[in-house]
Amino acid sequence: MSVPQDFPRLENLRPGEEVQMVMKRHWIVLVRTFVYLAVLIKIPLFLFLFRGDIASLIPLSYVTVFTVIFLAVFALFIYVDWLSNELDFFVFTNERIIGVDQISFLNRAISECSMDRVQEVNAFSKGLLANIFNFGTVDIRTASEDSRFEMHVIPAPVERAREILNIVQEFKTRHPGTSAPAAPKEASL
Repeated sequence: MSVPQDFPRLENLRPGEEVQMVMKRHWIVLVRTFVYLAVLIKIPLFLFLFRGDIASLIPLSYVTVFTVIFLAVFALFIYVDWLSNELDFFVFTNERIIGVDQISFLNRAISECSMDRVQEVNAFSKGLLANIFNFGTVDIRTASEDSRFEMHVIPAPVERAREILNIVQEFKTRHPGTSAPAAPKEASL
């Protein structure tokens, strides 16, 4: 299927388990990072162009220190934003789904679900940019009450949802009788 060449080898695969597909975010998420970078470049440039006017109000040494601190903090912010988007991915094997969500700089959530628990796979593409650049959301619902895999800004969401359904169908063909149990019905009074 679609496993990127630069994707690292997973160490925690079970015997006989093979990676079928890896989903990462669409390249469009980098546009936000480049907008931040443009702002990063414009503010010090603005300070440099108006240094004469600023020097009458604030000593240039303070402006220089402020600019260096601003550049360092903003560059770190851009790096964390890029890293957060780069480290979000979902791995689909022939046995399970593994979701890695980089919530913040040192905060990562890893979730896992067996293929027999998958009940529904939906794809959404909402908005002008999403339709032009072909990205959207893939939503996977499982047999658990609150278990759900939702992947935002995924390239070609309809095709990815179809590939996921094919992987699930292959799993259910290899393991007949392992479909997810039905949700318990609520008792009525």
